[in-house]
Amino acid sequence: MQPSVKANIWKMQVLSFINWFFLIIPTLVIFYQAHGLSMKQVMIIQAVFSIGIVLIEIPSGYFADRFGRKASIIIGAAGGAIGMFFYIIAGGFWGFLTAEIILSISAGFYSGADSALIYDSLLEMKNEENYKRIQGRVSAIGNFAEGLASIIGGFLALISLKTPFYAEFAVLLFAIPLAISLREPRPHEAKITEDKKNMLGITKYALHFRKEIKWLILYSAVIGAATLNMVWFTQPYWENAGVPLAFFGILWALLLSAGVFFLCGFVSLIFMRRAAAGIISP
Repeated sequence: MQPSVKANIWKMQVLSFINWFFLIIPTLVIFYQAHGLSMKQVMIIQAVFSIGIVLIEIPSGYFADRFGRKASIIIGAAGGAIGMFFYIIAGGFWGFLTAEIILSISAGFYSGADSALIYDSLLEMKNEENYKRIQGRVSAIGNFAEGLASIIGGFLALISLKTPFYAEFAVLLFAIPLAISLREPRPHEAKITEDKKNMLGITKYALHFRKEIKWLILYSAVIGAATLNMVWFTQPYWENAGVPLAFFGILWALLLSAGVFFLCGFVSLIFMRRAAAGIISP
């Protein structure tokens, strides 16, 4: 067992904290509006970000398979800092749009490569049976970071609406050397090749032959889109309701917590029903 491979696990946990430390989110729409953007322009920017992630997902996945998970994570880390820097120097719609495009590329390269590097590291350590537990811990760290950053970001915005961007840029810079320090685990080409061969077949089967899966995917997409719309319209609503800016971060953290508790309860309900029906064996 090589210590450098083992170190990947705690480094990925720290990277998860950094990448989910969203100081700018609680007051982002207010920031946009302070720079003269309409809600239509806000939604366009966020739509471009979402579309960018979808478009980069497959190419970035191929890049990670071809050149390594570490390289993909490094690009994601560097892209996050560059995108935030563009936000700092930008002053209007096109500058913010450019920043979001860069951030979508960053998110696309990081997404998936992080989980794959954790799994491959555990596989090399012959400890892959703990993947779900460790990945769950990584996700929990990300959720905690997002809630904490929301509270801090709301108070930083009292200094100026751009202060959270300066602070987040500084935090994101730490991700770059941390990503570079990762050790690429041994690739598992057989599995990668098999996954590529099966990808189209699995997609066709899920969308064409399994109607319940198709509708579940569509349902998830609709709910996700509706949730994101709520995110961007919440801040103007709070502002019009006279909520002090200092409370934006606290309210946002409470919303995040409520969402996590609801999701946990929903998942628990599903598992209890399956267990009662004998679908899940004890």
